[in-house]
Amino acid sequence: MNDIINQVKALIETDNLKQADVSKQSGVSTQILSPLLKGTYEGRTDVYTDKLSSWLNSYTSAKAAQAETIGEPTWVEMPTTTKLLSMMSLSQGLCAWTMAYEGAGVGKTSAARHYQKSNSNVWIVTASPNLKARRAFLAAIAREMNINANNMTIDRLDYEIMQRITGSNGLLIIDEAQYVTDDVLNGLRILTEERIGVTLLGNDVVRSRMSAPKSRANMYPIWSRILKSHKIKQSTQLDMKAYIKAWGIKDSDVVQWAFKNIPGTTGQIRTLRYLIRIASSYAKAEGSTINASHMTKAYKYIEEVA
Repeated sequence: MNDIINQVKALIETDNLKQADVSKQSGVSTQILSPLLKGTYEGRTDVYTDKLSSWLNSYTSAKAAQAETIGEPTWVEMPTTTKLLSMMSLSQGLCAWTMAYEGAGVGKTSAARHYQKSNSNVWIVTASPNLKARRAFLAAIAREMNINANNMTIDRLDYEIMQRITGSNGLLIIDEAQYVTDDVLNGLRILTEERIGVTLLGNDVVRSRMSAPKSRANMYPIWSRILKSHKIKQSTQLDMKAYIKAWGIKDSDVVQWAFKNIPGTTGQIRTLRYLIRIASSYAKAEGSTINASHMTKAYKYIEEVA
């Protein structure tokens, strides 16, 4: 038991971990973890050391897997993401609505997160089938804005959000916007009007529903407020080239491999990311840098879902 505790203490120190993170990942509460590490816990320790032992196995395995891959860039500016960032800036600057749709895995979400880090008063809410009710959606926005939404009525949520965004010169980004209902979007239109900008990100449904006969009347007030609409069919060759370069890969054959294979995948840049990570482990095992054969081997490994 002491050996396990000592291993946990050593990892916390060497990897600069927080006890709160270890607690969350291991399932051992901070109230118990802290005295365990200090050696002052007076209750039964076997249950908790078993949990910590399982966490040690998971953590070290994940660490070893990451060590086999080359360093991943935290942010890659590509032509497509540059356009997305410009669109978000336009939306925030003019308190207008903008929209980017289609192109799964082309960088919409990562661009939104990068924009949020680089600008003040930017809130990102990811829609889902679980948030179709108006109260649930407003509560999600409130939480993103650090508003305590507990026990609030819809009217109160609407009011608190309006108070927060008025005068903020902010931007609300709705990711996976295809899941937001017509009524919720219209409520959002009224709430944000001339207060903040709104950017919708999602699949082709985000655009097609705007002009669908059954919803044209409901969606026209929103469509008429879309200042900029950007359709992304797939990642461009310039996107792929920039992304591969950011990983420090200099083999031109890898770039040509990506040009040939990535457009046919469902995830585009997202898939390319996974393939590079897998290919890098193959390359490291051989003591070489990533080449096209490593990419082919990685692709065969995930081909069923690629």
